[in-house]
Amino acid sequence: MKKLLYFLTLISVFLISCSENEETEQDHNSTTSDNEVEMTTEDLVFKTVESLPEYKDAAEHIQAMTNGEQSISIVMEVPNEDRKEYYLKVGYNQETWFEPYYHFYVDPETFDVSIEDMVLGDVVSIETWRERQESQ
Repeated sequence: MKKLLYFLTLISVFLISCSENEETEQDHNSTTSDNEVEMTTEDLVFKTVESLPEYKDAAEHIQAMTNGEQSISIVMEVPNEDRKEYYLKVGYNQETWFEPYYHFYVDPETFDVSIEDMVLGDVVSIETWRERQESQ
């Protein structure tokens, strides 16, 4: 429980600092409908990654591995001068280290997902990566 609270606090601080740095940009990158709460670009990026089968499988694996005591973690970096996409590391968070399972890149305009192929050392579309996984 302590680890979960620590991680949630860490994520909250990270998200607050990101929102303060990009407050004006978030106003332009928000979507709403009459029945929905306003969603920021960061919210939509998280939802995009959370909907991936790879994410869901990893989440189930971590839950099973820890007997339901821990869940999957996401560490997100916002776009910057060197990278126009959001960068998300998805994995297992320990007290002393983070074990990434996947490295995703999400385009903030199209929400297209790319993934780092750790074997070949390149970043490709999620579809290309899945094809590579099937052929192995």
